[in-house]
Amino acid sequence: MNEILPRLRSAVPLVAHCVGAEDPEELIGDATLHAARIFHSAEAKGKKITPGNACFYAIQHTRSGRRSTGNTTADINIIHPHPLHLLLWLP
Repeated sequence: MNEILPRLRSAVPLVAHCVGAEDPEELIGDATLHAARIFHSAEAKGKKITPGNACFYAIQHTRSGRRSTGNTTADINIIHPHPLHLLLWLP
């Protein structure tokens, strides 16, 4: 993790966009957890990966909107639907 965190701290704020109340530190935390999961998965399968590869894929997950909590930006539309969609549900 000593090689991963500095890479994520420098790259994530430049490539991942914050949504809503997120801040860059939160995205760095998400990317760090993604990298840890990637390492754990590779270790469980008996494969070796480099810190650079783990960082690359962790950044890709974060850029695509995946968060460590499992929520996506699409969930917001389900909780708070567009006002025009509410008109369709009125009797």
